[in-house]
Amino acid sequence: MPSQPLDPDTALDVRLSAIMGRNRFTKEPGPVVAELIEAAGERTEILRSAVGRWIGSREDRYTVTLATALREAFGHLGLEDAIRLGQERAAAPVHTSQGFHRD
Repeated sequence: MPSQPLDPDTALDVRLSAIMGRNRFTKEPGPVVAELIEAAGERTEILRSAVGRWIGSREDRYTVTLATALREAFGHLGLEDAIRLGQERAAAPVHTSQGFHRD
C-alpha cells in the first residue's frame, strides 16, 4: 500500500524541528536562525509553534545557546503557549506496552 505524503504544513514543521535538532549543541546560532527564517518563509505561525515547542521540550544546559538565540530572534512571535506545550509534552509519562502482554 503506498504511503501518503505529509501535508505541506506538517512537512515544514518537521523540517524546522530537524534544523533545530541537528544544531542543538551549536555555539554559533546565527546561521541556524537564518536557516529557520529561510525555511519558514512567510509561515510564521508554523515557525512560532515549532520553535516554541522545541524550546519547551529541549532547553537544558547543553542547548541553552540555541534556545536563548531562538527566544531572542522569535520572541516577538509570542512563543509562550508553544513553550508551555513543549514543556507539558516533555513532562508527560512515556507510553509503553508493558503490562499489556497476553499469555
